[in-house]
Amino acid sequence: MIYETQNVEVIKAFVTPEIFEEIAEDGHKYEEFEPNFRLGYLVQKMEDFEGLWILERRNGVTYCVHPAIPKQYRGRKAYRAAKEFYCYLVENIDFEKLIAETPVIYKNVKLFALQNGLQVEGKLKQSYRKYGQLHDQWILGITKPQIEAIL
Repeated sequence: MIYETQNVEVIKAFVTPEIFEEIAEDGHKYEEFEPNFRLGYLVQKMEDFEGLWILERRNGVTYCVHPAIPKQYRGRKAYRAAKEFYCYLVENIDFEKLIAETPVIYKNVKLFALQNGLQVEGKLKQSYRKYGQLHDQWILGITKPQIEAIL
C-alpha cells in the first residue's frame, strides 16, 4: 500500500536522525529539519517493508526521487517495494521521466537504482558537500515506457 502524506510526524518517523545523517549535506541539522510540502511524500507499507519515497517535480514531465528507506528494510525487500512504487507512479502520477541524483560516495544507492532499471545518464561535478569535501553526483534516469516494460 502506498499513500501520500503531509503528516509531519509520519514523515519524521522515516526521516530519522540516522537517515538524515546519511542524506543531508554538511551544514544541515536534524533539529532544524521540517518537511518541504512542495515535495510529495509517499509512504509505502507492505508486510515486510516500510519506506518513504520523496518526489520532487523538476518540470512538466520529470520527477526526481529521493528514497528514505530504513536500514532494516533495505536489500531484497526494497527491490519488491520499488516495483510497487513504479506501479503507483504509472497509475497515479502524470510523468514521462524519473531521475535520481546520487552522491558518488553512496555506491549502494547507485547499485539499488541500477538494479531497478535506472541508467547512469551523467554526473554533476562537485555538487554535494559531505564530510567537509565536495563530491560528484551521478544522474540516473528511467523513462515511463522503460518502467512499464519491467512491470
